[in-house]
Formats: sequence, structure tokens, C-alpha cells
Amino acid sequence: MSGTNQLKEAATILQEADVSDIVKSLALGIAEAQKQLDDNSVKQALILADPDKGIKGKSLLELGFTPAFYHFQYADISASISLKMKLNTDFELKLSASVDYDRQGGISEESLDYLKETESASHREGFTSSRQFLHTASESESLKINKQTVQMDQSEGAVSKVQKFNQDLRQVTDVERVRTSILAKELAVNSGSDTGVVISNSSGYVTITLPRQEDKDWGLYKMSLYDGTSTVDLDGGTNTFSVNTDYATTFGAAKTAQGAGNLIGFSSAGFRLKDAASDTALVHRFGFDLDNVDFGFNTNPSSSLPFELLAEILKTDSTAKIRITGYTDGSGDSDYNEDLSDRRAAHMAEWFIANGATESQIATDGKGEEGAPDGVQDVTYRRVTVELISGSDYLYFSDANFTASSAITTGSIPQNVWLVKEAKYASTPDSSTVGIGLGTSSATLSANTYADLSSKLAAETYINDNYAQETVNNVHYLLHNESTLKHIAYSSTQEEIEIVNTSQEASQTNTNDTSFRLDETENNKTRILKEADKIENPSTLAVGGSVDFRTSRQFEVSAEGNSAVSARLVSLPAPPEFLDEIKSYLS
Repeated sequence: MSGTNQLKEAATILQEADVSDIVKSLALGIAEAQKQLDDNSVKQALILADPDKGIKGKSLLELGFTPAFYHFQYADISASISLKMKLNTDFELKLSASVDYDRQGGISEESLDYLKETESASHREGFTSSRQFLHTASESESLKINKQTVQMDQSEGAVSKVQKFNQDLRQVTDVERVRTSILAKELAVNSGSDTGVVISNSSGYVTITLPRQEDKDWGLYKMSLYDGTSTVDLDGGTNTFSVNTDYATTFGAAKTAQGAGNLIGFSSAGFRLKDAASDTALVHRFGFDLDNVDFGFNTNPSSSLPFELLAEILKTDSTAKIRITGYTDGSGDSDYNEDLSDRRAAHMAEWFIANGATESQIATDGKGEEGAPDGVQDVTYRRVTVELISGSDYLYFSDANFTASSAITTGSIPQNVWLVKEAKYASTPDSSTVGIGLGTSSATLSANTYADLSSKLAAETYINDNYAQETVNNVHYLLHNESTLKHIAYSSTQEEIEIVNTSQEASQTNTNDTSFRLDETENNKTRILKEADKIENPSTLAVGGSVDFRTSRQFEVSAEGNSAVSARLVSLPAPPEFLDEIKSYLS
């Protein structure tokens, strides 16, 4: 529809408007406001008269505080019809576009509810504006955001296509931050899988993890007590070490016994590599504004191995517990960064759960910008730290003098045990049975590697037709094509974030060939309106007003447009009869 036609339609609506109804509505609104002011004044007086809310048994009224009554002294109401209109003041045109978007295809009622959720909404207030939109995971149409085209690349894997789209959004001019979340179409259940296979639902994905396998012997030894009397056997009698009176000394003894093989220790201080002089904190770092766990990120201080071994510890020892703490750098809004640090910690926890840990074993916390220089972008501070908090220490051995055989002994301390003793596979890894239920469908297959798992899943018709898949960080991810992706774009420079669906012209907003659903921009004006709508008891506003205007005596409010109202509010003393009644009540 052209701008001229929009103006003509709006003019017709105005011509049919009933002026008397406009005046009546304004008058009734003032009357309702007066009633709320009166109700609030009575409530305020009762509070002032309540001895429990006073000092030393005396009410605030007895201490000299006097309740004030507010009364509209006069009100002028006017309404007019004018055919002189401008597009930038026509509110009805925006509403019409929103209604059209509701009729687009591919959007379920559940998805629309997801769009309107206000989780973590407080972090938006640090930006000039924000705008959110959603689409299905299989959407291939493009959007123009601030005149730049973005599109989800469906040739990418389940994880990569979401992360790449998310990164492309951040490259748009005047878009400073982006928050992405996924509402899963359906959840998975583990049905008949072998021990060690983990199937879970994480952040909108279905995840499958195969048992950890190495092409060399390896084991995990748990130490809960140090008394200097126990000897641990690594290979059936030839190489042993003593559990001394502390972790550091015991680690040194284990290093000597292990010889040329690999040794990694885990304690509350972090992890210790074989040739290191001290422990290193277990830290994972993130790209700017990102919350996804990516061990390939080139500024990570360590490889994925310590994380994988810690996940194995959690999976095999139900008493093991960890704390994950998220942080951000000092750039951007502090409320947003608080939310981002929470998401980083939560996604790290989900990675451990996908590898066999349970929720009860993991505590998470977000510290926001704590410890970071204000205003500085620095990857050093964009991190999560992972700490063992259950009191036991662990040693990982592989190859060299370690041999996974039945002759290996644990020593004389019953609390100290071998959690894992795995012999190397000969030519190919052992196969595991994977049983998975998805919606009304189920599949059972055998796989020994993630490449084999991907191939077998692709051969399952239901999974192949409905899911994208990808293996990342030794976790296999499945994303349903009809899962809902919600993105929130933030700007510190623009009052309005412009988003246009390039597959549709303005006159075609009710077509059914796209799953994009665009929400209105949220800025200072819309935030005020939303907050006003949330207020269940409007008199709470008057309580604040009564404090602000106690000495000012009057204020004026006006609104201009097709109608106008001007009202003056004055502060009056409480009626003598009312005060007498309260004093009588107090006595």
C-alpha cells in the first residue's frame, strides 16, 4: 500500500469518529484517576496512623506527619478532527503491519508466545533500542536489517549455521549485541542405549555423546584421603606410587611411576600437567558477545582434554561436584553483561551434562564484569572458570607404565579407587548401541565413531527428513527443522532497528512462504508503556507521586493529537472529620 492510500484510509477512519465518545472517554478517565487518588490518600493515611509502621510505638501521624489529599482542580477537554496527517505520527499504520505479520506462515501459537517472553528483559534498558524476531531452523529466506542482508546458510551443520547467522547479525551496522535462543520442536529420550552413551536436550538441541575411547590404555584414580600408607599399582606390580600426606607430593610420586606416559592431576586448585610446577585454573574463553562453548577458539588457555577428563570424572563418580562461574569483559551495559555471564556458565554446564554429568553435580553463577576494567574489550575477561568443589582429587594416566589389567590394585585406603581402567582398542574403536526416541519415532543403531554415528543417523528416514546434525567438541548435535530460533538485536545508536523481509513486498505481508516473525522495536517509549501495562494496582504510582509532590503543590499533564486534555492537580489537607476519626481510632 502506498503512502497516499494509507493517508486516505486513515482520513476515512477519522471522518467516522464520534467526537462525543472521545470526550466521554477522556472525562471518565479523569474520574477514574480521581477515584484512585482518593483511594491512595486513604491508604496513605492508614499507613501513617499504624503504630507498627512508626517509631517506638508511635505512629507517623502522632509524630507530625500529615496525609495529603489530591484533587483535580479543573479539567479542560477538547477534541478535534483534522485531515492534515503525517506518516510519522500515524500509529494505526504500525499496528496494521503487526497484524499482518501474525498471519505469516510457519509460525505456531507456541512460537508467538516464545517471541513475547520477557526473560532477562532488564538488560535491554542499557541500550537505545532492541528488536527481536524469530524463524524456524530451516528458514532460508533473507532479511534486510538496517539495509544489510543476512541469511541462514542451510548448507552448514546444526550448530554452525546458527552460530554463523548469529555472527552475521553482529556485523550489521549499528547492531551492537545479539542474543540468540532456541525453542526445541521436540525432545529426545534415551531408549536402550549402552552404558556410557549419553542422550540429552540442551539449549534447543538434542545431543548424543559416545563413550570416551583412546587407542592406548588409560585410567582415572580418585584420592579422597592422604595418610602416607597406601601404595597404588599402575601395571600389575612393576610400577607403583605411594599416596603421601598431600596432593602435591603424591602427584610427584605418580609422575615418577608413570614414566614417559601422560599424567594429569585434578584438584580444587585446577588441573596439573605432568611437567608443570603448579596447578592451572580450568578456564574456557569466549569470542566477543558469544556464549557457545568452542574449544577451537584460538585464545583458549588449554586444550579440550582437561574438560573431557573432568566430564568423565563427573560421569563415573556421582559424588564429584563442580562450580562454573561466568564472566564478561568491561565493555557494554552491566545488566546485559550480567545476563551474558549467566548464559556462558549455563552453556558450559550443558556441555558437561551432554557428556554425562547431572544437574545436581553442577553449580553455576554469573559474575558479569567483576574484575574487568571498565569499558575495555579484552578476551582475558570473557571466560568461565570451572572448579572441583567436592573435596576429592583425581589422577589421569595413559600409555607408558600404565596398563589397564585386573592385576592393578587400589592400595589400602578404601576411599581411594580406580574410577576407570580402559584397555586400548586394537584396530577400531568398540561399537556402542544408541537408542533414541524423537517425537513419535525411534531409532536403534550401532556406532563406534562420531562419523559412523552421523552416517547411521542420516540413514534413519525420520531423522534425515526432520533434523540437521553436526559433531562439535565430541558431542553430536541434532536440530529439528521446525525448532524456533529467537534473536534479539541491540543498538546503542539507533532509536529504530529496521528489519525487512526481502521475500515480501509491503502489499504481500500475508503470504505464507516464510517463517519470519518480526516484533516491534523496543525503546524508551515502548518500555514505559510496557511497564505501565504491568501495574496491577495503579495506586502504587500515586504513592510515589505523593512523596514527590508533597511540597510542590501542583503539576500539569497534557497530551496533544486528535484529542487533548489538560488537568491541574492540587494538594489539599486531609478533611478534619477524617483526621478526627483516625485520632479517635488511635486513642
